[in-house]
Amino acid sequence: MKPGTALALGLFVIAIVVGLLQVWLELWGPNTFFKLELTIGALWLVAVVFIYVKRESDEYRAIHDGDDLNRKS
Repeated sequence: MKPGTALALGLFVIAIVVGLLQVWLELWGPNTFFKLELTIGALWLVAVVFIYVKRESDEYRAIHDGDDLNRKS
């Protein structure tokens, strides 16, 4: 698994775990919980956008270099 994908998946799992902890144990107040989830969500979004931009950049470079896009790198 590529590092960016692992990071995005990890952030998603952390958000789920934080949500479940809040539902069952009420560790944080509502404001703190909202801030935690918002922060994790923002980091996840940045990771997903970075993955997408990196992939598009690699494909664009491959097209202009004449490489085969189906070849695994």
